[in-house]
Amino acid sequence: MKRLISLLAVVLCLCLAASTAYAYSRYDLQRADRTRDRGDFFEARRQYSAIARDYYTEQFLRRQAGYFLGFCSVRLNEPYNAISDYRWFLREFDNGNTTLIPDALYVLGRTYETVDNVRDAKWCYRECIRRFSYGEFPQKSRERLNYLEGGYNHGGYTHGGYGPHYSMEAAPAAAAAPAAPARALSATDPFDGFQMDLQSDKVEALKATFDKLHERP
Repeated sequence: MKRLISLLAVVLCLCLAASTAYAYSRYDLQRADRTRDRGDFFEARRQYSAIARDYYTEQFLRRQAGYFLGFCSVRLNEPYNAISDYRWFLREFDNGNTTLIPDALYVLGRTYETVDNVRDAKWCYRECIRRFSYGEFPQKSRERLNYLEGGYNHGGYTHGGYGPHYSMEAAPAAAAAPAAPARALSATDPFDGFQMDLQSDKVEALKATFDKLHERP
């Protein structure tokens, strides 16, 4: 009987060791970050996905990887993948810890805008403002919401107190002005210094691929 118990204990230890052998470390996250910083967003997304979806990995690392999974999809000009990534991130990690939650709500709203889903974009912005009030992403959400609702300077009239942080339209030519000091780009906003360039036929093709991948059996 003792031998049987000892054997079961050994088997249990081996199973536990095998289950934790695939847990990712901070080094793996840093490697994915370096890949992203090099501009290899496809490979970085693969690395982030592996970390984020490994449930034996530390929660902090999974949260960071899950957020930048969507970041990479934005930079790859894949809005429907980005929407799926950020919705998954919010379902998985919006659980009391608010780290990267306002960031995700804002970026999800921006991504909805790129596919002309204004209703859901507004919901994301309002939710970000309602829950967080202050900070970079609630402020950006106010600006985008104000822009979508007509609160921006157009035709010589100003509607509202905020101008668009990122214009979705080409700005008119203006007289030369002294160069402003360079502004540091946001570390977690994939739209900062970047705008998706999607033609309508490409958007439809991406949507069809997305729907096919996520259709129910």
